[in-house]
Amino acid sequence: MSDDVLILYGSRARGDAGPEADVDLMLATGVARPQTPVERMGVSLHRYPRTWLIEQASAGDLFAYHVGHEGLPLQDGDGFLLDLKAAFRRRASYIADARNGLLVARLLTETDWGMDASLRRRFFWGVRTCVISWIAEQYRPVFAAAELEHLIGFTGLADALGRREVMTFRDCQALSIRLEATLDDLAPASLTGDTLRSFLRD
Repeated sequence: MSDDVLILYGSRARGDAGPEADVDLMLATGVARPQTPVERMGVSLHRYPRTWLIEQASAGDLFAYHVGHEGLPLQDGDGFLLDLKAAFRRRASYIADARNGLLVARLLTETDWGMDASLRRRFFWGVRTCVISWIAEQYRPVFAAAELEHLIGFTGLADALGRREVMTFRDCQALSIRLEATLDDLAPASLTGDTLRSFLRD
């Protein structure tokens, strides 16, 4: 029997996917380290070592929690998904993760990147990381866009996340400003430019 485990996760697994949502698949395998994701025709395949995922869950990683608690096994002969779920140990705090996500989004709105899809994806990674981590600090971790919007009190967040593939730079900039206003004590406003880049590198 193969040790590879194939898991459907994200909005398709939760059942709250919009019509344009990607199909997010994870292959938990025996590779030595995480592999570059493969994206084809609305399907994203992410490949991670099984041992690495268990280690991440044990360290309180929210992505590992997401997969372990919301994923659906498509191929899992030895119950790996249950092991991943059981391995999760909550961190003492997720504020640093929330701050870093906010600062990534801030950095990516300092210079107009036009319609660069890769930078747009990084921007929304920052937004989602910020919001998910901030909520995990206060409550249990959640990942559905509507729940994120409700718990953070940010009207329009779910709509923006649903339209992230077509959001313009100006749209993203406005979203970042509103997020900063909602979480106004998360990171100092003075942290910008080269100082911000240095902070994130460190």
